[in-house]
Amino acid sequence: MHGINHQVCAPLQIEQAGVIAEIDISASLAKLADRNNVLIASFEILPPDIRAHFQQQRRKALLVWRSRVYEREISPLADGRIDIFDTSLCSVLAKGERLLLVLPAGQSLRYVLQVVVEGVFVDRFRLRALDPRRFRRHVPAGPAGCRCWQVGEALLFLLENGRIGMGRETGGGGEGDDHEAAPELSRQVVDILFEKPGRQVSEYQEQLTQAPPLEGRVLDVSLGGLRLALRGAEEVDLVNRLLYVECIFGAAGTETPSTPPGEAGCLVRVFAIARRRQLKADSCVVHLMFAETLPAAMETLLAG
Repeated sequence: MHGINHQVCAPLQIEQAGVIAEIDISASLAKLADRNNVLIASFEILPPDIRAHFQQQRRKALLVWRSRVYEREISPLADGRIDIFDTSLCSVLAKGERLLLVLPAGQSLRYVLQVVVEGVFVDRFRLRALDPRRFRRHVPAGPAGCRCWQVGEALLFLLENGRIGMGRETGGGGEGDDHEAAPELSRQVVDILFEKPGRQVSEYQEQLTQAPPLEGRVLDVSLGGLRLALRGAEEVDLVNRLLYVECIFGAAGTETPSTPPGEAGCLVRVFAIARRRQLKADSCVVHLMFAETLPAAMETLLAG
């Protein structure tokens, strides 16, 4: 079987966990309510037809600045910068100001870029796109396998309405670890579903991983999200979907790690939202945002 060894997906019991903290992902789930906004890191990432539409001639787009919305003509430049043609905003905008640039793409679909003002001229100002992932990205030191499962609509409804709770386990992953003495020295981060009330592990926890997973490898990871190359996901609509993702870093040095994470490596098994995807020749590259950011203590482990 390709991908991560199935033994790391054994059902969890909440009383066996190391350090359990209830987490609130309501803000992240709220982002799923509007499936029409796709956050992107640069103009070049747009689908070819949408990119060509804006490059052929000046097109109107929306700017959001200080809670106000402006419609302006834009012109993408060859170096990835974007010129906004305007005379009124030029008098009040300053270099370094941050805005949102919204590109309508038909059928209510909108591509959103976080941008910063790089220069202000007489009749226009120039924007540069910002990476929406604010945390430092790390490329795994060796091949890091991953698997992910789509969260069904029934469970998503229960999470959105607070019927099912979510906890996050952090711990060393090995017997004899003193979690209370050094909880920051985590080698695993695992999101666990539990029933309300009672905090018993939910039956949905085991169901999360019953369907065949999408498998692939980690391209880069940060405390806020990761980028995956998935096999067989070309025809699957993942954008703005909630996923349950499992990765092991630094274990066995192969793309099919089998070393228990408590002995070598770092296990991450958490919920994440797919923000966008890119089709490649041999895989589908998916950009994910963790529903809850990873603990800061994980930084050195992710860095390898």
